[in-house]
Amino acid sequence: MVKFTSSLVLGALLGALASAQPVALQARNYELVNPAPAPVVTVTKTVTVTVAGPQPTGKPDYVAVPVPQPPAPAPAPAPAPQPERQYGAWQQEMLNAVNAIRRSAGKAPVKIDSRLQSIAQAHSQEQNARNLMTHQDSHGSLGQRYNAAGFNWRGAAENIAWNQKSVADVVRTWKNSPGHYANMVGNYNWVGFGEQERYWTQNFLLV
Repeated sequence: MVKFTSSLVLGALLGALASAQPVALQARNYELVNPAPAPVVTVTKTVTVTVAGPQPTGKPDYVAVPVPQPPAPAPAPAPAPQPERQYGAWQQEMLNAVNAIRRSAGKAPVKIDSRLQSIAQAHSQEQNARNLMTHQDSHGSLGQRYNAAGFNWRGAAENIAWNQKSVADVVRTWKNSPGHYANMVGNYNWVGFGEQERYWTQNFLLV
């Protein structure tokens, strides 16, 4: 009885299937079932910050911090002038004449220094070469010439003259001129003399 019932059910099912209208199978749209992932959108947010104080000027804004450097060694002191013992007769004559004038004015005598001799002689030679009386030569002013020679000087003076024929003549000319006389009796302790073709030079120095 059970077998029969099963056969009837099975037959009924097969008959229904045979008489049924064909069913169309619909193709599945993959994109509908599995839609594409949503695009990733990157949003950049601009934040404006206002800073109190002076505005930039377009130039780099920085603070320079110096790199510590070791202290520079102290410069060696310039050698003190030394009395010149090898000079000509006319320089000795001029030194005697200048110191006689200083003595009459109550001033201490000056001494000849070899470097001052070189400076004064070079100045006389340049004046002669240029055919010009001047206190400024190619080495600069008197102070610049003293600096170049290494003097640590406190006072300086220069007398020049031209066309006097002798030491006595040129010293007399300077003595009779208030400005030149003031130099010869000034507060100096060293001197140098130069002469070239009657261009005469006296350089005074206080150290």
